Amino acid sequence: MLILPDKNQPVGKILMPMRKREWRTPSLTQPKDQFGNENQTRFRIRARLHDGAIRWVGWFDDREDFDAFLYSLARHLAIGSPFPREEFNLFNETWGDPSIEPWLQYDFATVTFLTSPTGSNQTYTSPSDWNNSSNTIELIAGGASGASESATTHVTGGGGGEYGTVSNFSFATPGTTTATYQIGAAGAAANSNPSDRDGNNGGASWFNGTTQAGATIGALNGVKGVHGAGSQNGGAGGTGGVGSSHTTGGRGGNLTGASGSGASGGGGAAGPNGNGNNGGDSASTGTDVETAGGSGDPGCLRLFEK
Repeated sequence: MLILPDKNQPVGKILMPMRKREWRTPSLTQPKDQFGNENQTRFRIRARLHDGAIRWVGWFDDREDFDAFLYSLARHLAIGSPFPREEFNLFNETWGDPSIEPWLQYDFATVTFLTSPTGSNQTYTSPSDWNNSSNTIELIAGGASGASESATTHVTGGGGGEYGTVSNFSFATPGTTTATYQIGAAGAAANSNPSDRDGNNGGASWFNGTTQAGATIGALNGVKGVHGAGSQNGGAGGTGGVGSSHTTGGRGGNLTGASGSGASGGGGAAGPNGNGNNGGDSASTGTDVETAGGSGDPGCLRLFEK
């Protein structure tokens, strides 16, 4: 007689036992963004030196594999048992270096990425292992589009989206309590109609609310680029979202020449490391003036459970 494991039985040695259906959603049912990226939950471990320097980072897409890794690591650290490097494809020089390994500290987190659908309210159900006292939620609003090219006028780039974050968000009953959120859509492409070449605003992002103003944390969208004769300013970067911790999206480049034609780059998105950079400015009055866009951090809505 062959006895197979119960698929509905919660599994976990180091992590809190959890049924597979709670953390893994079949791929065909997952919404995807315009690049084909799915909403997904991944599992991260980092090794740091005592000064905080990160020596390596590992990512797992399977929670049970991640749990097995942590169990092997705990045994290795506690009783000195051999660590199965080959099993986990670990060939970093940190492993096996006796002068470094004793000084390493480890942290791990469950990271949920929500990238789609955009532009409408969605519902997030908290997982049963959500830690109300150790988590971080990050979000970025949608960037705006630039104006449509014109051979005789100035057209400017759109602004980048704002970034916002909140720590230790509390669900009343983890595993049951839900939160409403929205992921800001990117600004739609500009119309090529000569009478309306302006770009389009991006969309705001928020978490735990039905509107940005009424949410726990929100981020405001970038503002559209514009077109016209003479000096034109780039679209403003997103700023002023609800909540206490934000960085600002970069603005589109300004074209301040009194005459001529050309286009400016868009502003970069804000991120956890700082504001997005502005698109390049130009005061030239020549023909076909072009400036570069601003750099920024890519992003989505991320939930870290630490």
